[in-house]
Amino acid sequence: MKETIFIDGDNHLNEGRRGIEHTPKSVDVRAVFSQPGDKKKFDSRYGSRPNVSSKLVKPGNQAVDNQIKAEAGQILKKKNQEVTIVSQDSDFVKYKTSKNGKMSGNKISTVKSVEEKIRSKNSNPSRNSNSSKSSNSQNNKTSSKNNNSQNSKTSSKSNNSLKSINTTKSGNTQKNNTSKKNNTSKTGNSSKNANSSKSSIASKRSNPAKNNNSNKKNTSTKSRKKK
Repeated sequence: MKETIFIDGDNHLNEGRRGIEHTPKSVDVRAVFSQPGDKKKFDSRYGSRPNVSSKLVKPGNQAVDNQIKAEAGQILKKKNQEVTIVSQDSDFVKYKTSKNGKMSGNKISTVKSVEEKIRSKNSNPSRNSNSSKSSNSQNNKTSSKNNNSQNSKTSSKSNNSLKSINTTKSGNTQKNNTSKKNNTSKTGNSSKNANSSKSSIASKRSNPAKNNNSNKKNTSTKSRKKK
């Protein structure tokens, strides 16, 4: 909510201006005068502050009051505005009452000094509590985002690690299968050689007649040669 403080420069100025030096830069402080000398003194003391400004109006009946009401009325037409009028003039109390019944979401108040307004804000536990809740909520959101990001990174690393392990296992399985095939092939070949050898021996054993005939022929041939 944007806050604006109006100071009645023609009404108890020395008391009203107390606390200006403690206002934050976000608070717009406007002082209105009808006397050039008062404005000059005010500017020499607070003119260097970026959030403080002053205005001189032509002297007349309720001239300063009317100027403050006009500027405050324009501000209160906007949303999320808070207006504070620093004055001991009872006319501003009536103005505040008439505006409060017509505004929606905006605030207007009257105080005797800027210092009183600052004390009022600092002693408002509801506002400080809301500010603290908002800060805690923001911190919780940030913490939640960081945790989610960390969990996501950890999960991603775990998945990548599992993929790597599965890939290694798959490669080892393929190597083992290839090795089994090679061993099976060698075993098959060895079995074939053994069977072939066994078949040859069996063939020789199963044809003794042929061998005897062959030996007889060789003996007959030798006998003829001797004769």
